[in-house]
Formats: sequence, C-alpha cells, structure tokens
Amino acid sequence: MPAKCYSLQHMPIKIIAIANQKDGTAKTTTTAAIAVLLSRGGVSVHMVDMDPQASLTRAFGLTDSTDRLYNALRTGESISVGDSRVLW
Repeated sequence: MPAKCYSLQHMPIKIIAIANQKDGTAKTTTTAAIAVLLSRGGVSVHMVDMDPQASLTRAFGLTDSTDRLYNALRTGESISVGDSRVLW
C-alpha cells in the first residue's frame, strides 16, 4: 500500500513519477510538459530532477552547479530545501 502524503493544508498530494532506465525515452520532456500543463491549470507543482545531467533543471533555466541532490543521494549527506521559485 503506498504511503500517504499531505500538504501543509492537510490536503492529499498526488505523486507522479516518470522513470525509465533507457536513455532517449522523453522522460525530461514528458515531465516538463506535465508540470507546465498542471501548473497552468492552477495546480501547485514540485519537480525533482534526480538526473546527474540535470536536464530538467536546465530546461527551466535553473542551475545546480554543485549537484546537491545527486551528491546527497550518492554520499548520504544532508541538503537543505532551498531554491523554490515560481517560474511563470
């Protein structure tokens, strides 16, 4: 049974994961398109780019030059949740 997640307002959060081990399967494009469409429809969207190439991060004009999430997952170090931006 999947874990239940709740927002600060105690509303259920929907989690959508786009995953495939094969390269070139449009994971980044699909993720970006779904996020944009949901956001334009008034849904709050939080994307997590776990690819060390950070293609999704760059697609939205952001950078993570220190690969914080990737390194935290690789080494177990903690990271703070920082740069939350409204992009449009």
